[in-house]
Amino acid sequence: MRDLMTRLKEGLSTATETAKRKVGETKQKIDKRLNQNLFEGIIAGCVLIMHTSSENKTEQDRANEEHKLLISLAEKGITKYFTQEEVTGTLAKYMSVFEDGNFLAGYGFCVATIARIQKEADMSMLIRFMYDISAADGHSDPEERQTIVDVAGYMGYANYATVEPQLSGYMPFRISDEKRRIGSGPAPKAETGANPPSPEAPLPPPAPPASPPSPEKTPDKKKDGNGMPDWMRK
Repeated sequence: MRDLMTRLKEGLSTATETAKRKVGETKQKIDKRLNQNLFEGIIAGCVLIMHTSSENKTEQDRANEEHKLLISLAEKGITKYFTQEEVTGTLAKYMSVFEDGNFLAGYGFCVATIARIQKEADMSMLIRFMYDISAADGHSDPEERQTIVDVAGYMGYANYATVEPQLSGYMPFRISDEKRRIGSGPAPKAETGANPPSPEAPLPPPAPPASPPSPEKTPDKKKDGNGMPDWMRK
């Protein structure tokens, strides 16, 4: 009897552990699916920062940014739901668009992914990630900070300065059109000085020529009381 009870207890314990493991695996799958947009949004936002002011960055600066991103993903627990292969593969997917030399396509690709983030808490986390990456080389460039604020504008997130006070004073899309223009010439300069004279109003069309006077009518012969003209009476 004792052996039977022992086997039953061991079997029950094993079944309980199996059930707990399956519940944990199911929960992890659900959490992973719910966090997919946030995960890709963070990767896209950080890749966008990596390619902002890229002409002023060295290879060591880029290595520092990539290393900081991987460390931050681990510290925030995101790597608990996504494997190393998934992290590196997603990072390579967004970076490859920029590496092909098309900045505008890479920018649009990243912004489209970021726009899928809907929860305010996720927006706040994205802002923190992007700022941390911008300061990975020891200095957050003003253009990088402007990019972060622009991303907040795309998401409709007005509280970005409460997440990172260093972003105070920056407004979304404030950078000049000339700096934002990609692959085109400089913006046309506005004319200075007095306003150009307005065009003169067109002259009214000439009046039509007057019609010639109608010839005078010959007065009718006088009529008598019977209505017969005088010349018929002769």
